[in-house]
Amino acid sequence: MSPARRAAAPLLRCSLLSTALFALSACGIAPTGVVHAGEAAAGVKPTTLLHFVGDGTLVAVPRRATDAVDAEEAVAMVFEGPTDLEMSDGLTTELPPLPPQPALEAAAPAKTSFVVKVRTEGDTVSIELPRSHESPLSGTASDQLICTAASAHLVTNPDVDSAKVTVTGHTRTGRWRTEGSSTTCPSRAPQVGSSTVASPAGPSPAS
Repeated sequence: MSPARRAAAPLLRCSLLSTALFALSACGIAPTGVVHAGEAAAGVKPTTLLHFVGDGTLVAVPRRATDAVDAEEAVAMVFEGPTDLEMSDGLTTELPPLPPQPALEAAAPAKTSFVVKVRTEGDTVSIELPRSHESPLSGTASDQLICTAASAHLVTNPDVDSAKVTVTGHTRTGRWRTEGSSTTCPSRAPQVGSSTVASPAGPSPAS
């Protein structure tokens, strides 16, 4: 390109830009600067799996939460039983109602009033039922606790591949104990409000 053409190039680009801006203004379109997209869309709310009973088998039921639900919170939720919508879909529970916990302190947080003790260490969750509940749980009720606690523990501890759960309780003559693992828990959830229920067999804890 000759020196004369190189000198004229910037003037030509400015002339073309001015012409384009004039055309936009003539159409009623105001030229704009950089358009900011704003904040990124919020992620999907955390989901925890509670385990109830449908047609006599264990069913994994998703529940949305504002934050990740740990094993203790999940166990408290499954003891509350299925919602009205879940019950209308044929889901029930074999977990017994828990006795109320005597008030410790008026200002104590809600988690301290839960009568079931839930402890976690590594890949293991330990659940201890209150002394006021003297009868061993049924196999299905135990499975509900084991799979619910295991599912929550895996979500809140992504470095854990599988979770082991121990449930213990009291009788008039001593204690009972049962165990299970996340490896045999249902992983598919039912479509609540429909007739579709996915319910693979749960663990078979040994007393």
